[in-house]
Amino acid sequence: MNRPVRTALFWLHLAGGVVAGVLIFSLSLSGAALGFERQLLAWGERLADDAAGRPALEVLLPTLAGRHPEAETLRITVDREGAQPVTVRAGRGPMTFYGGVDVTPMDDPAPRLRAALAALRGYHRWLTLQDQARDQARAVLGAANLIFFGLLLTGSVLWWPRRLRWPWLRQQLTWSPRPPTPKARDLRLHHMLGAWAWVPLVVICASGTVFYYGWANDAVYRLAGEVPPARTSSVEAAEVLPPAQASLTPFAGASLEAWIHDAVPGWQQLTVTLGASPEGTLSFSVDESEGGRPQAVSTLTLTAAGASELAPFESLSPGQRARRWVRFLHTGEALGLGGQFVATLASLAAAVLAYSGLALSYRRLILTPLRRRAARASSRPNHPSS
Repeated sequence: MNRPVRTALFWLHLAGGVVAGVLIFSLSLSGAALGFERQLLAWGERLADDAAGRPALEVLLPTLAGRHPEAETLRITVDREGAQPVTVRAGRGPMTFYGGVDVTPMDDPAPRLRAALAALRGYHRWLTLQDQARDQARAVLGAANLIFFGLLLTGSVLWWPRRLRWPWLRQQLTWSPRPPTPKARDLRLHHMLGAWAWVPLVVICASGTVFYYGWANDAVYRLAGEVPPARTSSVEAAEVLPPAQASLTPFAGASLEAWIHDAVPGWQQLTVTLGASPEGTLSFSVDESEGGRPQAVSTLTLTAAGASELAPFESLSPGQRARRWVRFLHTGEALGLGGQFVATLASLAAAVLAYSGLALSYRRLILTPLRRRAARASSRPNHPSS
């Protein structure tokens, strides 16, 4: 790369870091703190042995529907062993909790943890703002995410040497010898962490772009070889669906627990939204993992006539599979605990990259000119007044 192009690329990289550095630092730290959100909630919600357990689904679902008779839709999530409380959400209302074989209403088992994680999630997504300000915050964060993606690309070009040699590479990827000055320390941190975390950070930024921009979401489907789905009106769909309690009437007397177990023997968690399926059918989202792995989630549809249809992850269209992978690659959950660990470490590395980049920019743009000005002033001869 010739010198003028490299210089222009450097200043573009520096300008992007200065403009978005604080937001990148904020997004990175909050993302790292949310790295194991699912596991933290599962730990906080775990019931004591004397409160654990649940009735069979053919008893549980009608009982919960009876507790919310006015609900048009009722989203119910059930843990297989009953070690976690059953969660119920009527429409867009608050989540309620039930536990034990008697389906006893209970308080939130982890209110402070849930509130802290929810606040952190709101900050990560829209800076905890509301209404129109939330949309503006999302636009700003989306732009910061795009800038960070550009910084990763330009930084990799600036980092790559003309001739790749092992002594240089070893120096770039290790902390030894210790940098002699604060500037050298920040530069080494910037290069070393940028190199180690580059791949996961590119994945995190690229997937994050899909959440902020419709064109990026559509691009996922187009890259998978299909037309992006049109957005449908949920209000129109709800007009032809039965209310939550009525959707269970055709299944009275059916052994739902055994039915689901025969179809998906290894299920760990299932979610059903009563009132969201056509009359005479029940659709379950069945997860065979601890959560967060899209390839382990299937959709099981039961009909009152006694038929069942299992739609595993592989049965989805290429675009649908790609979109689900994108969602859980962003947090690393798609690759299990190891993926979450890598994503969390990469987010922490991104925070250090933002800090070290801002520190280097401060030295170049402010501190160094001030020192030069002071040096010039001190070198001028003193003229005695006449």
